Amino acid sequence: MTGPERRARDLFYRVKGVLLVLEQALSRLPRKARTALLRTVRPGDTVPYRALRYVLLRTLIGCGELVDVRGGVHLLAVDRLRIGDRVSIHPLCYIDATGGISIGNDTSIAHNVTIMSTEHRFDRDDVPIRDQGVTEEPVVISDNVWIGAGSRILAGVTVGTGSVVAAGAVVVKDVPPGVIVGGVPARVIRERGTGE
Repeated sequence: MTGPERRARDLFYRVKGVLLVLEQALSRLPRKARTALLRTVRPGDTVPYRALRYVLLRTLIGCGELVDVRGGVHLLAVDRLRIGDRVSIHPLCYIDATGGISIGNDTSIAHNVTIMSTEHRFDRDDVPIRDQGVTEEPVVISDNVWIGAGSRILAGVTVGTGSVVAAGAVVVKDVPPGVIVGGVPARVIRERGTGE
């Protein structure tokens, strides 16, 4: 580990005690107030904003250590979201955890990614789609996953351990462990570790 990644982790460990005190203080606020504060600090991308988002998530959900949620990330239904250790979620992502979303350890989610755990019902043609409701289906992002920029993970999908979702992919079915998927809809391109 070198460069900015190392400095960010070093900084985290230097201020971990301060973050713990802040977490304990904020946990005394009503849950509704913490949720509102999380929405309020969403746009900021400086280190203090990122630290405050981290601490708020620690008080609201199952959230591991070294979780970095960058500015402009929309998190819906945070009470149904679980995030492991060493996870980065880059700017402008949209994560709707209404149906439940679990993000494993050592996962990187690039900018402008959408993860949906709901899907509109549209079976009836005599009722407008908007009036047919939604289906909730959990999404599981396993450990050591990289989700490329601009990709979409749809409801009910599991992305296997050690997999890569290429930029711009639309994932509509489960991704096996240790593969690279890409395209619309996403399909397996190759296994990881097999060269170019």
